[in-house]
Amino acid sequence: MKKVLVTGSNGQLGTYVVDQLNSDFLVIPSEKMGINSIKLDITSRKNVSEVLKKYDPDVVINCAALTNVDACERFKDKAQQINVVGLKNIVNLSTKKTKIIQVSTDYVFDGKEKMYFEDSIPNPINVYGRTKLEAENFLRGSNKDFLILRTSSVFSHDFNSFFHWVYNNLLMKNKIKVASDMFSTPTWSRSLAVAIQKSIIMNLSGLYHYAGLNPISRLHFSKLICRYFNLDESLLIASKSIDMNFVAKRPVLSNISSKKIEKEICFASLNTEHCLRQISNLIS
Repeated sequence: MKKVLVTGSNGQLGTYVVDQLNSDFLVIPSEKMGINSIKLDITSRKNVSEVLKKYDPDVVINCAALTNVDACERFKDKAQQINVVGLKNIVNLSTKKTKIIQVSTDYVFDGKEKMYFEDSIPNPINVYGRTKLEAENFLRGSNKDFLILRTSSVFSHDFNSFFHWVYNNLLMKNKIKVASDMFSTPTWSRSLAVAIQKSIIMNLSGLYHYAGLNPISRLHFSKLICRYFNLDESLLIASKSIDMNFVAKRPVLSNISSKKIEKEICFASLNTEHCLRQISNLIS
């Protein structure tokens, strides 16, 4: 069995990836604190070197990242260390045989196009997007076998995400402002984990997008959450993104197409409503 090291294994995506891959691979979960897994701080060159020498993985899936967009804007050095230096350590200290899978983001784009494809020209407008693009470019310029997988608005019911924020606030009867002019292709963590699993099995390399099927506004997404979880839609306050008091600028359109990868791994993007139905079954 291939040995697969997963960084950030206690995070939203990392948790689902470890769970999904366990049946097909020898999975090595790792996280900065190392409570339920091996301790791995990807910003520490010494720690990365020790772990890679000890476990000698065939594949490293880098799920460790600072994904809070406003936090990246506030703490630029921290974002650089985690999102760029961390990947550089993995690339530079792993053996030639080790394949690197880097999870990237739709925020490498500026939001001026209705849909983004793998050959679309990146132009990030915030620190988060710039650090993720820098990491992409470093990996593409290395001599490694790599897979860069860009995704969009990853969500789940049991980790911090836009879905989780909306659901919990409405459950507590809190009114919330939601942008009506920000569109993305929301991606369920579980489906993204399946896409990663199939990509390893099919030995996929290069740059691909995998996200949800349908472009949808944050407001519409929130209304669907109300519908599928019997929450009060009147608590939603439709707002423009300019009035949301974000620290970092966001692209208003960050829809990415998954058509290229769907053909390669025979796994389709999932409709948002289908994903919400599946989650409602899990937590009902």
